[in-house]
Amino acid sequence: MNVADATLAVSGPSGPVAGSTLYDAQTRTATFTPAEPLGWSTRYEVVVTATSVTLANAAWGFTTAAEPQTLDATTIFGAAIPQNDAWDDPNGVQVATRFRVDAPGAATGIRFYKGSANTGVHTGYLWTADGQRLVEIAFVNETADGWQDVQFLEPVPLLPGVEYRVGLHSTTGRYAVDLDALAEETTVGPFTVPADGSAYAYSREFPGHLSRHNYWVDVTFLPSG
Repeated sequence: MNVADATLAVSGPSGPVAGSTLYDAQTRTATFTPAEPLGWSTRYEVVVTATSVTLANAAWGFTTAAEPQTLDATTIFGAAIPQNDAWDDPNGVQVATRFRVDAPGAATGIRFYKGSANTGVHTGYLWTADGQRLVEIAFVNETADGWQDVQFLEPVPLLPGVEYRVGLHSTTGRYAVDLDALAEETTVGPFTVPADGSAYAYSREFPGHLSRHNYWVDVTFLPSG
C-alpha cells in the first residue's frame, strides 16, 4: 500500500500548527515536524489524509508534557559584600568556608570576593572535612575587584549533612575578611555553616586551622530537586 502522499495536519488552541510531513517508505511512517517547538502542557489534534488510500482511525489527539522544573544554582553569601575587602596579610594563604547542604545536589563552581589589593594568582579548592581534595581549579579572566567565579568542568555531587570546605588560595594574601562573622552556626537556604565556620592554611594543602572570621569564599550549589 502506497501512502507516500500522506499528510499530517496538526492543530492546537491557536489553530493550525505550521510544519512539514516526511514519509519513510521503509518503515511506512509519516513524521510531522513542527516549524516551532510545541507548547508545554498543551492539547493538540492530528488528522491524517492521503489521496491514494482511505485511512481508518485517521484522527487523534495528544497533550504535550509539563514544562520541566528549572533549578537555579544558589550560593552562601549571595550578593553581599565584605566590610574589609583586603586584609593586611601579604603572605600566600588559603582561606576557606566550612559548609553542609541539607539536600542532595552538586557543586558547580567556586566564587570569592576580591578587593583591588588582592592582585595575586588565585586557585579554588573543594575539600571534604577529612582532607580529601575534590577540586583544584584556577581563576581566570578576573576583574579588578568584586565577586569572582569559576565553573567546574563537571559538577561535583554533594551529600546532605556532610561537611565540605571551599577554599581560595591567593599568592599575595590580601583576602577579604569580616572578623568574627562566622563564630556561630548560620543557616542560609540549603546551607549550614557551623560555628567557627571558616578555616585556613598557609599552603595549598587542606585548610585545617579553624577560624571564626568570614573570608568570603563561596560555592555554587545546584540542588538535584
